[in-house]
Amino acid sequence: MRDKSLIGQTLDRYRITEMLGKGGMAVVYKAHDEHLDRDVAIKLIRSTAFPPEQLDNVLKRFKRETKALAKLFHPNIVRVYDYGENRSAPFSMVLLEFCCANQCSVMRG
Repeated sequence: MRDKSLIGQTLDRYRITEMLGKGGMAVVYKAHDEHLDRDVAIKLIRSTAFPPEQLDNVLKRFKRETKALAKLFHPNIVRVYDYGENRSAPFSMVLLEFCCANQCSVMRG
């Protein structure tokens, strides 16, 4: 997956509007949930960053971490809204509460 190739595209009901950041494992995009009319952050695994023999373990780890994060509730931690996979693409995503810098600084005091 090329990092900017998803901007303007739709994943399920989420319209990708901009790239927020990327690391060695994943890319985070801002997207708009067309059904609920709200902005969200989508974290997508960079499947091309891993050798094929490691990808399955990486996706399993990502799913475990997402499940653990979904159980947490704290004002300084974004909420997990959803998790999804598509083996044909392949991509694995976690859908997060979108929090702009101004909102985060207000929430954190």
